[in-house]
Amino acid sequence: MEDAARLSSVTPELGLTGYLYKKTRNENWQRRYFKTQGFYLTYYKNRKMEKLLAALSLPQVGDIYVMDDQGGDGEGGTFALELNTRIYILKANDRETAEVWVSTLLRLREQGVAATKQTTGSSSVQVEANKVAPPKPDGAAWVKTDSSLCGCFSSK
Repeated sequence: MEDAARLSSVTPELGLTGYLYKKTRNENWQRRYFKTQGFYLTYYKNRKMEKLLAALSLPQVGDIYVMDDQGGDGEGGTFALELNTRIYILKANDRETAEVWVSTLLRLREQGVAATKQTTGSSSVQVEANKVAPPKPDGAAWVKTDSSLCGCFSSK
């Protein structure tokens, strides 16, 4: 893995951006650039953000949690997001950074869930929820993956 200082910088009040490693279905690790956008967690191949690979709708995500140290390296920066039948395993440079990602994603998920449940009133959360659409790559069509209940969008 890359030098820990280059992986991920977090500033919760401004949202989160940075490199994390994403475990593939083949058990390999891919370095991806992640960014929170409204109530979505998006990821790109790199910091240039030229191609959006996926946008996860946080209100549709189930459990989000820091995992036990699986590699035995003592870093403990691994965390997971459960979306329907898929579990996204991500790795930050250390446990503290993973905890910041998890707490921020949980907060955004809860705000998004609350915003979608509100049907009356003019709270700023509801107004923001209604404004936020999934980030869309230039010139690409959205494909909703798996089933109509999936909160994951990817570009084709």
